[in-house]
Amino acid sequence: MPAGGGAWDADSYARSFGFIAKLGEDLLDLLAPRPGERILDLGCGTGRHVAALAARGVEAIGLDSDAAMIESAKAANPGLSFIRASGESFRLDRPVDAILSNAALHWMTRPQRAINAMARALKPGGRLVLEMGGHGNVAVLVGAIHQALLEAGVARKALPMPWYFPRLGEYTHRLEKGGFEVDQAILFDRPTPLDDLKGGLSEWLAMFGRPFLVATPVDRHGGIVDRVVALTRPKLYRDGRWIADYRRLRVVAHRSG
Repeated sequence: MPAGGGAWDADSYARSFGFIAKLGEDLLDLLAPRPGERILDLGCGTGRHVAALAARGVEAIGLDSDAAMIESAKAANPGLSFIRASGESFRLDRPVDAILSNAALHWMTRPQRAINAMARALKPGGRLVLEMGGHGNVAVLVGAIHQALLEAGVARKALPMPWYFPRLGEYTHRLEKGGFEVDQAILFDRPTPLDDLKGGLSEWLAMFGRPFLVATPVDRHGGIVDRVVALTRPKLYRDGRWIADYRRLRVVAHRSG
C-alpha cells in the first residue's frame, strides 16, 4: 500500500505497469530456483513473479500488504498461494528456502523491521535476491514534486516521504545487522521509458505520487500534477518519450547460520 496514499489501483497496475515486473525478470535467474523449493515473493503485487516461480517447479508464495493486489493476484493465478500481510512484520507458518523481492522494499519505510522479518522467514543459509529504489532514485521527480507543492503553499516539512531509498553501504550494513551475509550488491542508474503508459508521466504520478498529495485538496491535484510534468519535461522528456530517472539497488545475500 502506498504509505499515506490509500489502496493501490490493482487493475490499472496490472494493465499498464507490467514493465516493473518485466524489469525484474532477471532476478529469477539470480535466485536460481530449484524444483521443490519453497520461495516467497515479498511485495508480489499482482503475482507475475509468483506464477513464473511456480512454472519452474517451485512452491511459490506471494505476499503483499494491499488487499486489492492480493485479490488481483488470486484472480489471475488460481491455485497459487497468496498472503496479505505487512512486509515489516509478517510471519510464515514454516520457513522458506529463498526470498525474492522486486520494487517493493522501498515502500517499507522501517527497513530494519522488514529485514528482520525476511531473516526470520528464511531457513539458515536461505537465499535473498532483491531489487529496490536506491539512493538518488527518481530524484528529478521528487524535486519537482516538492517545488510544485511549495508553489501550492505546502511546506516541504509537511510532506510525507513514502519511500526509503538507501545508499548501498547503508543497506548492506542493515542486512548484516539483521543476520545476512551479502554476496553481491550494486547501485546503478536505470533510465526507464514510460512507453507503456498512455498518460506518460501523469499516469505514473497518479499511481505512485498520491502520498505527496494528501496535504492538498483533491480539486487541486490535477493542477499540481500538471506543474510537476512541466517542471520535469526539460530533463525527463526526450525524443518524444518520458524516461523516469530510476536508480536501483540490487542485492544477493544469504541468511547466516
